[in-house]
Amino acid sequence: NVKSLPTVMPPFNIGTEWKIDAKRPISMTVRIRESLPSGASRILIKGTVKIPPGHNRINLSFDSFHVDEEGEHVMSVEYKKGSKWVTAADLPIEVHVEASSNAAGSES
Repeated sequence: NVKSLPTVMPPFNIGTEWKIDAKRPISMTVRIRESLPSGASRILIKGTVKIPPGHNRINLSFDSFHVDEEGEHVMSVEYKKGSKWVTAADLPIEVHVEASSNAAGSES
């Protein structure tokens, strides 16, 4: 919950794990796409990483991000396969404005 909108969300991390079946390291382009409650979306992070064979973690760090809308914000972890983006995971974040403590009916 937030006190009001717009607001800035605190820093957070998204940790991912990837299993690479190749014999050599591969380069992979990844991004975090935020889907807003209004239906719009925006790219928060995008970059190319080199991943060695086997199981690997990629941690994506956000210093902060701005929130202008109440409701469900979905962070999609995506990677590029050929010319298309593939969704590896969706992480929903619910944002709600707190009710005022001085709301009607709370007389002293």
